[in-house]
Amino acid sequence: MIASFTAPIDIGCNPQQFLWAIPLLIIVCFIVRLEKNPVFDGPKIFRETVRLSLCAAGVMVLLALIIFGIVEFFC
Repeated sequence: MIASFTAPIDIGCNPQQFLWAIPLLIIVCFIVRLEKNPVFDGPKIFRETVRLSLCAAGVMVLLALIIFGIVEFFC
């Protein structure tokens, strides 16, 4: 088990592999929402987590398209 932490997992660069970022994004947005709200309100935190996750994913897609456009234009 310890050896699994010393050898990195091979993740390819195809578009399907980037879907692994979605669970990480949702968890980070959930933690941020928990830190911002002093009182735990389940439905409100869920709504805000979904909204923040969608906004962050949208920004990530927009930046990816911009970078793709720049690379295609200059190469």
